[in-house]
Amino acid sequence: MNITSEVLEAACLLSARHTEAEKVCNPAALEIASTRYRGGIGLQELLLEAAWANGYTGRTFRDTREVLRAAFVGGLTPGVVRAEGGPSNIDIGGILSNLANKFLLEGFNSVEQVWRQHRRGRPVTDFKAVTRFRLIGKDQFERRGPRRRA
Repeated sequence: MNITSEVLEAACLLSARHTEAEKVCNPAALEIASTRYRGGIGLQELLLEAAWANGYTGRTFRDTREVLRAAFVGGLTPGVVRAEGGPSNIDIGGILSNLANKFLLEGFNSVEQVWRQHRRGRPVTDFKAVTRFRLIGKDQFERRGPRRRA
């Protein structure tokens, strides 16, 4: 079973119960992720998978520096060549970045956007500064925008 960045990303989304994992992931990657990582995938296992794809031969997370070097840099030490010969297609930085963006977007979209009903946009004729006033209490107004000089 070939483990790719898409599969690892899908496994993380499933583990964290992302509500739209089916919409944002490749169906084949979701199938492999759900089969291989039934109990979910944690951060250490994610890093180990990336390290293994990049030539790390250890089976545990005990040597943290070597695991992280292999996972992020893509190789153990200078001069060490992967057994399979070619470079890995797993980019752990890209996976973590994609996951963060997907969860931020999910969080943004899950909040009510009532403010859109209460805002009022006004057209302007040019790009000059415009001053508006906002009601903040009974007969109290607050100046919004730049102040005019006398």
